[in-house]
Amino acid sequence: MKQILSTAAMACALFLCSCASKPAKAPAGTLNAKCPISGESLDGKGPTIFFNQDTIGFCCEKCVAKFAKLSGEEKQQKINAVK
Repeated sequence: MKQILSTAAMACALFLCSCASKPAKAPAGTLNAKCPISGESLDGKGPTIFFNQDTIGFCCEKCVAKFAKLSGEEKQQKINAVK
């Protein structure tokens, strides 16, 4: 019984590690894979904007509005964090 539990625990750990190590892919045409404001993964259906010659994806319009209120330096820091 201990061997079965041990094997099951090992299989779960390997599965979780393999899922966590996959980097998020940016939706086609966008620079980022995660929203620069919320940090949520992008599905390619959210709004985009053009900033510093790049297309930046967002999860929703609320995040676009929050991004618009940031300074240029703050915007760049947010984008760099989700590239």
